[in-house]
Amino acid sequence: MGQGSKRITIKNVNIEAGRNGSTTSGIFIGGSTSATASGADNDSIVIDNVNIQKAYYGIYAYGTSANPAKRIYITSSFGSDSTDNFITQRGVYLYYANNILVNYNHIYNLTTSSSTPQGIYLYHSDTATVMNNIIHSVIYTGTSGYGGHGIESYYSNNALIANNMIYDMQGDGWTSITASSMAGIVIRYSNENKVYFNSVNLFGDYTRSNATITSAFFADANSSELDVRNNIFANSMMNTDNIGAKSYAIYSLAAPSAYTFLDYNDYYVSGLQGVLGYFNSTDQTTLASLRAATGKDVHSINVDPEFTSNTDLHTSNSDLSSMGTPIPDIDTDIDGDPRYPIPSIGADEVELLPINLKLASIDNTIHGCEYSGNTPVKFTVVNMGTTQITTFDASYILDAETPVTQIFANKFK
Repeated sequence: MGQGSKRITIKNVNIEAGRNGSTTSGIFIGGSTSATASGADNDSIVIDNVNIQKAYYGIYAYGTSANPAKRIYITSSFGSDSTDNFITQRGVYLYYANNILVNYNHIYNLTTSSSTPQGIYLYHSDTATVMNNIIHSVIYTGTSGYGGHGIESYYSNNALIANNMIYDMQGDGWTSITASSMAGIVIRYSNENKVYFNSVNLFGDYTRSNATITSAFFADANSSELDVRNNIFANSMMNTDNIGAKSYAIYSLAAPSAYTFLDYNDYYVSGLQGVLGYFNSTDQTTLASLRAATGKDVHSINVDPEFTSNTDLHTSNSDLSSMGTPIPDIDTDIDGDPRYPIPSIGADEVELLPINLKLASIDNTIHGCEYSGNTPVKFTVVNMGTTQITTFDASYILDAETPVTQIFANKFK
């Protein structure tokens, strides 16, 4: 679409660019002089239920600083299961584009050997809504120190990034996130970005001799007025070539004062290289130290989200249920299921079962081998269901003997 195109709908079609080398796009919205030229006044473009593959960029919209593209609405699929038909740099690339919606897209199998690939890349864009997208398998295959980014906001203000599932960002990594190493959500030189209800899961082994870093969420020192709530940021990546590599849930070069809100998140890392967070130029290895460093995250938690799998970020973990905070106008999850009045953390609203008792802790301070026949055992059970419980059964086994069951009444906590 050339300069000045308006009120155009592209719907229910399959698109291949013919090759996936540089300069090709499944759909290009810009100028008329070349396939990469900027163009003024492109307005009201709807791209709905389009399957795009075999291109360098899935969709590339390139306005001008004085007359950006406006009102571009994208709901489509980007990617292929055939390696010959992969998109090779960016799924959705919006450059000088304002008042845009990128919702309900499936962006997958982006593979490149040249530089950092991004699922969704906002560049000099204002007032973007990026919601309910599934972005995965964004992979750098070269050896020069790059990795996939799920969603990146660069010089882009007033972005809403919500209800997205992001996983499987791969590469060989680098010692910084900016334009380099693997990350789920990246905020750079951007203000007033709102990041709500996302589930990010970084996982997998990679190799590089440097002490690399990866992070589920990253914000640089040039971003401000950030609002980051109700997200799951999980990271279990492992650089098998350097024991000094680190895998963060949140890595912030932005000062705590750059966050209008930073709370109600689940930060989770696992593996030998997991570090919960980075603030004030220092690793924060516990939730307590993260809170002390930021003065925020009072209601944030550090629990295993127990995703269905590394590649299915739905969860039934009741520890996430009712641990978020309501956000106006976000009243459904990524599947369209309603959010509870006090919502779950993450893109998937955890279903509250009628009866759901959880053994929260065994409260004795002695070890198992120190128990004697008359030692009382104290434990805490929490009702995570919707039905009021007044009695419950608890069983124990001692020395592989027959299980013993006891009924507890009026002692429920």
